[in-house]
Amino acid sequence: MRFRGVLDKSLGNFLCLRGYAKMGDLYEISEAKEYQRGIDQKHKKEVREFVKKGKFHFYPEIILGAVLARNDPDLSIVEELFYKIDGGEKFKSVFEQLSIQCTFTRSRSTDEERVYDYFRRAQLTIDDDLIGSGGFEKFSRIDGNHRLSIINPRNQRFKNINTPFCIVFFRDESEAEKFGAALFHNINHKAKPLTMEENLKLILGDKELFPDDELKESPSFGWPYYLARRLHGNIDYEMAPHIQTPLENCERTFLVDEFTWLIEAEVLGENENASRRFKQALAEINTLYAQYVELKESKNRGLLGAFIYFQLQPENLTESFLDWVIENHIYTIEKSHSKDLVKVFGSILKSRGRTLFVSMKFNHQRSENHYRIIERVANEINTEFNLQVKLKPQRVDWFVDGTSYEINNKILKMISDCGLLIGNLTFCNPNVYHEIGFLMGKARATGEDFGNFILFLDESVDNQDKYVGFNLAGIKQIRFSESETFASELKKNLIKYFKL
Repeated sequence: MRFRGVLDKSLGNFLCLRGYAKMGDLYEISEAKEYQRGIDQKHKKEVREFVKKGKFHFYPEIILGAVLARNDPDLSIVEELFYKIDGGEKFKSVFEQLSIQCTFTRSRSTDEERVYDYFRRAQLTIDDDLIGSGGFEKFSRIDGNHRLSIINPRNQRFKNINTPFCIVFFRDESEAEKFGAALFHNINHKAKPLTMEENLKLILGDKELFPDDELKESPSFGWPYYLARRLHGNIDYEMAPHIQTPLENCERTFLVDEFTWLIEAEVLGENENASRRFKQALAEINTLYAQYVELKESKNRGLLGAFIYFQLQPENLTESFLDWVIENHIYTIEKSHSKDLVKVFGSILKSRGRTLFVSMKFNHQRSENHYRIIERVANEINTEFNLQVKLKPQRVDWFVDGTSYEINNKILKMISDCGLLIGNLTFCNPNVYHEIGFLMGKARATGEDFGNFILFLDESVDNQDKYVGFNLAGIKQIRFSESETFASELKKNLIKYFKL
């Protein structure tokens, strides 16, 4: 196997052979080393699709590292090689695994008449039998591992594609170990990459280079890029001034990121209506931001994206998310991803879904006994089913969060957020009736069943207070005279309701 190119020292330092070769040949003589990143399958697919049907085919050099001296006798040949390179005469150096043959073209230097410049044409040869026997110690892939990963030995499709290469020669193994990883680091981390916003400026802005249909269909782009193009520049910040701060200098990036994960989460579809729905949600969140100075001053675009996510949901969760953001000062976080905020709040909602709001008469011994039974049953179920998100009874008179609030608003919020209301009808308490009625009305307003409550009545209470009003008389209730009967029936109902 032969590789031809130009032999010279890069920046007067590393000896390199630069040229063109078939991708299949470069794949066969090289392998990834431990400092290489693992193959990202998504990126590998993008590379494959680009080579297969992409436009503007161009690759930077695939960079490999080759060790010259595999044993002590080779060390003298290495020194001789470097001496000959500076001498200006043709030569051939033969090593254990490879040979290098070089010819020179000499011309006078334009800077100094007595000095000559050399153009070195070289051929690197590796014995095919050595490669086939498995005895060849492969070159290291310093850069280009993903590009070479698309080669499949069983599929010859990409094998004969010509690509530029650079082979860096190391004197021995220790030099390869010392400098190979350093070169990988310098190539991948030292250069200042273009920001996502700078990249997207070209991709979204130039319809001749990247037509709409290509954005939709390209594996490197897709519908999120097309939808971002449609919306970019069409957000009227005079009409929606309160969302401008988090989008300053990053509008394209925000749009592509949000459309990408909203489509992945199946909140939006790959259709023309998606950009209209997104823009409408932006306007609605702008109105929400206008009401809270904390939000108006936030620069966190991930927080804005999370609000849009909840605004696009069929369930009305935006207000609950807003309360959580304000109460826990989430708006003070400078940077976050909307997906992470949605995930965290999803856990909060799951926890709230196991909250048991106990609607009861307070300061009454029998009512307090009922509450203790509810607590005991909840703890039994938590232990028996080893619940990670536990059933948690809650009563409003014990709720203290360090803030001042309208007690009625706090009660109604707790009822809205709870997973199940347990209503004590024993004493015909008007507050209990109000709380049950609120939950029923809320369910009706959202088109849901109003079955997220359990009602009970202690028939051992021998007075007129155990009377049940007409509106609730026809709804199933746990009726009992013995405490353990209540505990047993409540446990059955809770297990059934939470599908444990």
